[in-house]
Amino acid sequence: MTTKPAAPMDLAQFAGYTPGPWNVLTGKGRYAFEVIAPGARSKEIVVARVASGIKTRQANCCLIAAAPALLDECRRLRALLAATQGE
Repeated sequence: MTTKPAAPMDLAQFAGYTPGPWNVLTGKGRYAFEVIAPGARSKEIVVARVASGIKTRQANCCLIAAAPALLDECRRLRALLAATQGE
């Protein structure tokens, strides 16, 4: 059985996202962790609240918080790939 390669993700869908760095804030409420980003006038912007299972919620928050850096890395690798394919 052969599988088709996945189509490249359209990164344009992320235009206008809240700039990083995003950080995990623990201890918000009884079960929730929050992912926050710096906002205007030193206020924090809540990017996500995660209230899944105890064992996974912090890992999920860390993954969400890494989204801006992962997007930057994806863009960097695509540029590198495009540059090497052009040679």
